[in-house]
Amino acid sequence: MSALKNMPISFPGLFGDWELNIDPVAIHIGHGIYWYGIILAFAMLAGLYLCMKQAKHYGLTEDNIMDMVLWAVPCCIIGARFYYVLFYLDLYRNTDGSLDWGAMFRIWDGYLRRGDRRCIGSVSLHKAP
Repeated sequence: MSALKNMPISFPGLFGDWELNIDPVAIHIGHGIYWYGIILAFAMLAGLYLCMKQAKHYGLTEDNIMDMVLWAVPCCIIGARFYYVLFYLDLYRNTDGSLDWGAMFRIWDGYLRRGDRRCIGSVSLHKAP
């Protein structure tokens, strides 16, 4: 991610020529908290809020929504990581051909791609029996 620090966002012709050069890491703690993670978290919280407000229209309670989210979010993150490791297995091989299991479980090296984020965002609600 160090290459992204030297890649400013420019807006030519918009209120003069100006550039925006933001560090991709918002908070430098541990492995860092990235801006895209903060944006995804806010989007998920906004979706949760809207789902909780619409729950009564579908015969659900707010507790049903929270129960679903507490199961769905970790399962989607684990599933997205499993999907990535499975399709990019060569990245997790040692020089002797064996698998590097430690690298497979490092979710902070996650690379959640657009399709993986859709898995997290597309958890649908079904009417509880």
